[in-house]
Amino acid sequence: MSKSLTAIIAPLAQGVQLQKKLLIDVTIRILLRYADRNTPQKTGQLRRGNQSEVVASGDYGRVFNQVPYANYVHGGTRPHVIRPRSPGGVLAFKIGGQMVFTKRVNHPGTKANPFYDRAIEQSEGERMALLQRTGDQIVATVAQ
Repeated sequence: MSKSLTAIIAPLAQGVQLQKKLLIDVTIRILLRYADRNTPQKTGQLRRGNQSEVVASGDYGRVFNQVPYANYVHGGTRPHVIRPRSPGGVLAFKIGGQMVFTKRVNHPGTKANPFYDRAIEQSEGERMALLQRTGDQIVATVAQ
């Protein structure tokens, strides 16, 4: 007597699920590598803040940055006023080696540096090739 359809499909479904988890894991590692390449580096703190995770189920993952100012670097800022944290306080910083003290600064804003967007764009070829190979492996498994 031949195998039941369930007995045939169950191992295939498990194989496809495993391939999906591997695809997501490798894709996230690719994106993290490209994010690291594209993250601006002055002190290295922003680059070290790049992190990745894949949820336990393996259904999805993400690349993110834990440094508090990462979103401001990535998306830029509009012009804004900077004031001291404490009332009555002053801001202190150096300009040309001279200490400056003031109650407020009109910041001109910062240009966006979308390093994650560049990582996604630059990694597209590698990610699509991985997807193609994974699809080919699944088709080959099903065809057996």
